[in-house]
Amino acid sequence: MNKYLSATIGFLFTVLVGFSQTGKSVVVRLNDGSYIHGTIVSQTADSLQVIAAEPLPNNQLVVTKRPKDKGMFTSISLSILSGKENSISNDGVSLKVVNAYQTSSGVSYGVGVGIENLGPTLLPIFATLQYFPLNTKLSPYVLLRAGYGFSLSNSEVTHSVPYYYGRPTSTNTRGGVMLSASVGLASFVFKKSALTVSVGYQYQHAVTNETYTIWGATQNQKAYRELSHNFNRMEVQFGFLFK
Repeated sequence: MNKYLSATIGFLFTVLVGFSQTGKSVVVRLNDGSYIHGTIVSQTADSLQVIAAEPLPNNQLVVTKRPKDKGMFTSISLSILSGKENSISNDGVSLKVVNAYQTSSGVSYGVGVGIENLGPTLLPIFATLQYFPLNTKLSPYVLLRAGYGFSLSNSEVTHSVPYYYGRPTSTNTRGGVMLSASVGLASFVFKKSALTVSVGYQYQHAVTNETYTIWGATQNQKAYRELSHNFNRMEVQFGFLFK
């Protein structure tokens, strides 16, 4: 799995980098309200460097500031969660939807909901803090999430199972705190939509209570066991963002 996962990540990063603006012909609005047609030769954090299509004195370069976009946006992502619990590989997948507001400084605040399978199935509800340092077609970003994962994994077994078989007659899972941090790249393939890819770390806590019926015991004697799960997972996330 790791070989194919690495190849997929490498391919997507190559595709994202391929959408850079350098060398493209654009029309730029200057600070005085006038417009100029030219070709992008370089980009910095908040500026665009353009060489005019019509010659200027000394082949002059025109530099104009680009204000950062602000407003609401929605992102949808699919994550692969890879890690171990008690020395046993326990990979999972996660689907998340986030609604957020981005300020002109490039910082965004939002809320999201998802569903993920880590053994128990959980419904995480969380807040997000995201930062885009560049207002360019290809931009890195940092993403933090914090919330609570609600359990969807409760089951009842209607028949009695002997205790020594090690199979519970019922399970009840409670969710817990969820935290994650990641870094990634966003490529705005269109003016208001982007492909995203990121790598990071996710922590999720959960507790499972198991009930056993002891075979041959009188008065339906039962035994109980509590399992505490601390899921520490590497997260590779692929998504789509639109404004």
